[in-house]
Amino acid sequence: MTEVITGPTCPMSAMCKGMAGKPFSRIGSMIPGLFLIGIGILVLFKPQILAWLIAFVMIMMGVGLLFMASMMHRFGARFDSREGR
Repeated sequence: MTEVITGPTCPMSAMCKGMAGKPFSRIGSMIPGLFLIGIGILVLFKPQILAWLIAFVMIMMGVGLLFMASMMHRFGARFDSREGR
């Protein structure tokens, strides 16, 4: 007689199994894919859109970096005040 011992499973495999069973994960992946294909087709027909997209991405990255710098400054100030500096 063989004894079956079930050990701890990999958390990543459990997460993937849960994600694969949900219909939203498929739709959630398809929508951005279709959106990117549409943008690519628009860029082929109207290349000026590419310049606007690059400018938009650069502006958003700049805003994000400024936000991150502000957050890091606030976190640094909190840690400095706790240590009595």
